[in-house]
Amino acid sequence: MKDIISITEMAQLRNVTTETLRHYDRIDLLKPAYVDPKTGYRYYSVTQYEKIGTIKELKNLGMSLAEIKDFFQNRTVETSREILTEQKRRIDQQIESLINLRREVNEKIDFLDTIRTVDLDDKIRTRHIDARRYVYFERNVSNEVELSYDSVQLEESLNKSKKQMPIFATNRYGGLIDKNDVLTNKDPLPAKMIIRYDGEEDVKACKIIDIPAGNFVCLYYIGAFWNRNKSIKQIMHYIKENNLKLTGNILQMQWVDFTITDNINDISYEFQAPVAPLF
Repeated sequence: MKDIISITEMAQLRNVTTETLRHYDRIDLLKPAYVDPKTGYRYYSVTQYEKIGTIKELKNLGMSLAEIKDFFQNRTVETSREILTEQKRRIDQQIESLINLRREVNEKIDFLDTIRTVDLDDKIRTRHIDARRYVYFERNVSNEVELSYDSVQLEESLNKSKKQMPIFATNRYGGLIDKNDVLTNKDPLPAKMIIRYDGEEDVKACKIIDIPAGNFVCLYYIGAFWNRNKSIKQIMHYIKENNLKLTGNILQMQWVDFTITDNINDISYEFQAPVAPLF
């Protein structure tokens, strides 16, 4: 049997490219056993077969070539164990990230399934909604530029969230309509941009509002974010006719938006007005 084999033969044996082996040579990770001084052809010892296998395995574990090179220069039983322990930690993080991402995707699929089965009519409903928290800026938005600006800024303030897809296919954001503006029949009714807050980030630049659990008078609305006065009047009329009182700010939560459809006729919201019995 031959003591040395050509670069092409070694590449075929280890299922790598010849350029990969040349690169390993250039960075001093794996030098050929012999280089023909006349032709410059590289030749490898069959004993280097295992080292190439180790390089491939360490790359599969996520190590960079620089880390692998350092490992070969300083390898001991202890350093080998440390490397494997560190790689296990990285893999565990990746697994956790993928599990969280899968959960988010499932939540979004469930939300889209709900959208597909909901009749977006103009009927008013009363339903119980759990407690929530939102972040917002202490300013009203009055045009598309301001709305987009606040949306970007609020999303940026939540960029440390474990949620990897926080906005797409969710009803996590919308508008906050001040109770006093509603009761004084302000026209047009202003609103602040809000995004759901899960309590994990430092959001000193934003305000936080808690929406307690309770009963909400709800109404779907198809149309632009700004045309809310008619729907709010419907809600307030319902509240009065049913001996209820408005107990807090009204939420205008996004239901279907441009992240999931390009049909402008599908853009819709749900108004949610917190109520309690009048007597």
